Amino acid sequence: PTRLRPPGPPSPRRNILPPAGTLRPHAGGGALFSSGSVCILGMDSGEGSGGRLLFSSGTASSGNSGRVALSTGIATQGSGGAIRIAAGSGTSGMSVILGAAAGRSASTSGGTVHAFSGEGTASSSGSVCVLAANGGTNGVTGRLSFSSGTTRVGNSGSVYFGSCYSSTARGGSIVLAVGCGSVSGGGCSLDSGCSSGYSGGNVITEAGEGTGSSGGVVVCVSSNTGASGSSGKLSFSTGSTRRGNSGILTFGSGAATEGRGNNVFISVGTGTSALGGGILALPGRAVALSGGLLSVSAGEGTVTSSGSITVKVTNGGVGGSSGRLTFSTGSSMAGNSGWLTLGTGTASGGHGGTMGIEAGSGSSGSAAHIRIDSGQSAVSSGGFTNIASGEGSSVSSGAVTVKGCNSGVQGSSGRLTFSSGSSQSGNIGAVLISAGAASSGQAGLVCISAGSSSDTESGLSVHLCTGRGILTSGGALFLEGSEGTCSSSGYLSLGSTNS
Repeated sequence: PTRLRPPGPPSPRRNILPPAGTLRPHAGGGALFSSGSVCILGMDSGEGSGGRLLFSSGTASSGNSGRVALSTGIATQGSGGAIRIAAGSGTSGMSVILGAAAGRSASTSGGTVHAFSGEGTASSSGSVCVLAANGGTNGVTGRLSFSSGTTRVGNSGSVYFGSCYSSTARGGSIVLAVGCGSVSGGGCSLDSGCSSGYSGGNVITEAGEGTGSSGGVVVCVSSNTGASGSSGKLSFSTGSTRRGNSGILTFGSGAATEGRGNNVFISVGTGTSALGGGILALPGRAVALSGGLLSVSAGEGTVTSSGSITVKVTNGGVGGSSGRLTFSTGSSMAGNSGWLTLGTGTASGGHGGTMGIEAGSGSSGSAAHIRIDSGQSAVSSGGFTNIASGEGSSVSSGAVTVKGCNSGVQGSSGRLTFSSGSSQSGNIGAVLISAGAASSGQAGLVCISAGSSSDTESGLSVHLCTGRGILTSGGALFLEGSEGTCSSSGYLSLGSTNS
């Protein structure tokens, strides 16, 4: 008899045959009218839940798993059919969630989810609409969230919103708009990512480049207000910091290769019934060190003149006066108050610039005044006022001219007064008019003369009077020629002019 071998282990299945058969449910064709429909649905349930409807391809050991495709047929003259995937509604609980998830991969990147609209070869392509449904009577509308997933080692994914390139027309617009509300409008926030070990992410708002014409415009504006409210605040600010420096805030226009650099304009709105808005520039305050610096500089001109800085107030209206212009340092508790310096820069090849201080003229009243006062001190001497001309290292130094301006037809010229202040217990200050010393040349002349008169009146007098003493003698008057160490001393001449 034939001996039977014991059965061994089953051999692994290998796909050595053609693929298995395909299941294709087809509806009947319609030669003149619509074709039939294919309906796959679970039956209605009783007290339980409805049956699950599952479309899935099988698993694969070494190759790719099968594809699941839901598509409509092509229409020669009509429109292509629609595909709709909708979750069922519920009357007592939360509605069912509709999710689309790509496949997971253990060794490479996960799958991708694409949502494409249909191409229009002769007309516009289709639109892709992602929106939450309207809320009910007591609820709110659903949230719409676009987010990339978290990661452990690498960078998290990017979220990109963009319109595509147009070869003959303009690129499409991107609009982020928040809904209106009867209480308050919704907010729009652009937040970059935070970092625990390095710098946080950047927020960049950039207009489009114009390769053949001007670039685009970036507009940041708050909307107009209603009848009784005020317009929204527009705030540009850097964040606070604990140990390092806070961020820099920069407003500037770009460089121009062949044209001129453009202007940076900051203006405040006008008011028809109240005061106009103000512009306030405040440097930062420091607790332990000096406060921040406020610097306003004109642009440099490498070949020609540099730019100008104009600080002025606007003209006044019919019934008002023009605004006040104030240059002042702050007060100090223990140290000295700051310096106030008005000056022109040095010139290597030309002459130094002129500095003029002028008061405005008046057509109906008296002209404005110029007043220079030094500081007052409660425990020490008051400050001094020093007016000096510029030094000439190779030639003569500059001149100092103090005079009253010419008068009109009917008035007299202004009075010129040199006087020291009064004193309660100490001596009164001296008034000294003198010429400087000369090392090799002649000393300067001191001349005091009264003006001449061309009419019938006599010429004006020069009056030299010493001070009066109530308890002691009055002051003395000395007129003397100076000493000559190597020659004769100077002489004193008193006489009247020829008639």
